Amino acid sequence: MKKIIFFSGIVALLATPVLAGIKMPDVNVTGEIRAKGVKTNNTEDFKDYDKATTTPTADDDAIGRTRVRVNMNSKLSEGITAYLNLQYGDEIWGDQGANGPNITGIEWETGVRHAYLTIDNILGDTLPVDIGLTLGRQPIGVLNRELVLYTDSINAKVAKAKIQDLTLTGICALQTADVTRNNGDTNRTIKGITGSYPLPIGEANLGGYYLRAVTNNPNEDARDVNNVYGFKVDGSMEIASTVNYFFEYAKQTGSNTTVGADRDASALRIGGGYKTELASLGVVSVEGSYISMSGNKLKADGSLEDPKKAGTYTGILSNYNYFSAMLVEPAIVLRSNGLKALNLNASISPDAIEGVTLGFGCTIFSSAEYIRITSSTIAKGHLGNEIDLTCTYKYNDKTNIDLTYARFSPDIVQTANNDSASMLKFQLVTKF
Repeated sequence: MKKIIFFSGIVALLATPVLAGIKMPDVNVTGEIRAKGVKTNNTEDFKDYDKATTTPTADDDAIGRTRVRVNMNSKLSEGITAYLNLQYGDEIWGDQGANGPNITGIEWETGVRHAYLTIDNILGDTLPVDIGLTLGRQPIGVLNRELVLYTDSINAKVAKAKIQDLTLTGICALQTADVTRNNGDTNRTIKGITGSYPLPIGEANLGGYYLRAVTNNPNEDARDVNNVYGFKVDGSMEIASTVNYFFEYAKQTGSNTTVGADRDASALRIGGGYKTELASLGVVSVEGSYISMSGNKLKADGSLEDPKKAGTYTGILSNYNYFSAMLVEPAIVLRSNGLKALNLNASISPDAIEGVTLGFGCTIFSSAEYIRITSSTIAKGHLGNEIDLTCTYKYNDKTNIDLTYARFSPDIVQTANNDSASMLKFQLVTKF
């Protein structure tokens, strides 16, 4: 060991004159530290509603997680930048219940979350087209509750072209298997194109996309193919205060080799909000949304209308987290019978309490198709309601403290075990 340290020191000394003659690029380093604690009660009531296939358990959990992210951004030359994001932890340090992992089985590690190189304006000024290229491990999609959602880390080549106001983005990516992210247990390739164009109506934007995911199976007949295409309109306008709105529709086709059927599903998302500042009260905002995702069409006797069609809408890389704190896992929307949800959120930042924002949320869930509740009971309708209360304190420009209480009250499909579920979450986030 001493020899290794000695020779490493010699190499460093010899390299110093060489490195001194090289102009090293400036590196901007930022980061985030997050600590989170969650206490849940009767979590099976909101994770799984199909009581014919799931046996409810008494699973009161107390979970703690810590996570550190470090971002490094460097301009290598004119038009070329490099980005690296490292993540440490996101580990459980509390008791996760009788069925959870043991604390001794958790591995602490630092991993590369993002690492990519971006080249801007490859063609220069020779053509009236601005073309850029990004290569490496990166996120794709947009993190704004889209029906085709944001994917955090994936090896991708992303080419962007801007022709006046029209922006086109081509994606070619490899997604490695990761069951914990609902990606399945098989590698797949993702290809597609997205586009956006500003509309001459206030601050409105028209978007469209086509994405295709194919499992890497040498047998073509056994490949799982998932095509998702759709369009969306979103924007805002100033009418005394700020009004925002959004509409999105997506269609899904392809073949689902898991169940030996064809994909045939759709999804709709619509909503809007209003934000204003009231004298002697503070900033008040209200937002409502409605989402409907189709599922397998069942008859009243529980049999499929068309066994050749698998109607579950799964998008390309599903990570539905639309509504509230309790739906941290997408199990309830990934069930084969689809989902409808009506959501209302409101918040106020009172002038009397600087840095504090109080929030209230209510979501009403219902099934899109008939659901098999027990081996002999088929039903379609109300799944339950969820109430969320939040309090956020902005300590300074870099540190936030959040406290959330959520309660889910089950209805028709929870008759086999209709105890309410609850959750209490504390989170501290500080940036540097």
